[in-house]
Amino acid sequence: MRMAGTVLPALIAATILVFAAPAVVAGDGDAAPAQGNMQVASTGGGLAALFGGGRNLSGFRQHVNAGAIVVRKSTPTECLPGNLKGVLGQVAEEFGAVSVQSTHRSPQRNRRAGGAPQSLHLDCRAIDFRVDARGREVMAWLREHPDIGGLKMYRNGVIHIDNGARRTW
Repeated sequence: MRMAGTVLPALIAATILVFAAPAVVAGDGDAAPAQGNMQVASTGGGLAALFGGGRNLSGFRQHVNAGAIVVRKSTPTECLPGNLKGVLGQVAEEFGAVSVQSTHRSPQRNRRAGGAPQSLHLDCRAIDFRVDARGREVMAWLREHPDIGGLKMYRNGVIHIDNGARRTW
């Protein structure tokens, strides 16, 4: 059975990424986040296939616990609005493993990242993440999502979403 042979390696890879990955300062506005600081664990066929179409997972925390969403130790998620956490869970179910690069930033860290002065990262209302899928497909899906306001994909594949006003830049 495929599931038995792929769940454990995916969880081990996700755990290694969480604990071994260095901190990253991800960008906002026109500055692209640092490239190559974290890799996404690939499950070969996506997590939806791995976990029975995602029906066995519900909620952001369950996705994190299952390794479907990998979060850096230095990246807070408790402050994120529920709608953005829900979007990440849906992205993981649709497209595969998600690695969260950036959420809340202090004003100093935001300046170092080249973030916009009014960045929603300052209020923990934005997420920069990577997903192991075709960027155009993910972006098309996100454009149709009602909980997404700001949306951008940087040249290095990092995707920014927030729950502010609907916009791209």
